[in-house]
Amino acid sequence: MVGFRDLRLSGWDKLIQLNLNSAVYVCHAFAGHLLDRGDGSIINVASVAGVASAPLISPYGAAKAALISLSKTLAVEWGGSGVRVNALCPGWTATELNRNLWEDPQAGPATIGKRANAALGPGGGDGRPGGLPGQQCVVLHDGQVLVVDGGQTAMA
Repeated sequence: MVGFRDLRLSGWDKLIQLNLNSAVYVCHAFAGHLLDRGDGSIINVASVAGVASAPLISPYGAAKAALISLSKTLAVEWGGSGVRVNALCPGWTATELNRNLWEDPQAGPATIGKRANAALGPGGGDGRPGGLPGQQCVVLHDGQVLVVDGGQTAMA
């Protein structure tokens, strides 16, 4: 993990492409169909990194914050046409893809709070994939940002 000062700009571009631009392209591709139909729902998967600080992973946090903003903006822009847009923000999830982050003694505590090496919050989640028991299906109102993190952001 490196701080912003030592960030390679090519790495920044790669993470923005993956975590923001890919969702932009999908929303744009479906916009005409959903708006013409006058019905539909988009749930963009953002992250708690978009609503709280994300030390040592600033490109990821910035991309997810932008995705949250895009979701809110499209909700307002498209809401009158019957298309709902929301953002789901799961907490830190320990996967093989980010093992280097949650096992790192400096980055782990800085990223996932006081409980290093496990994405636990006061709600008691275990930080493993599959730990979102149905919350991703309960987005009721247009423009909502649903944080599902077991209380991790409450501990920050």
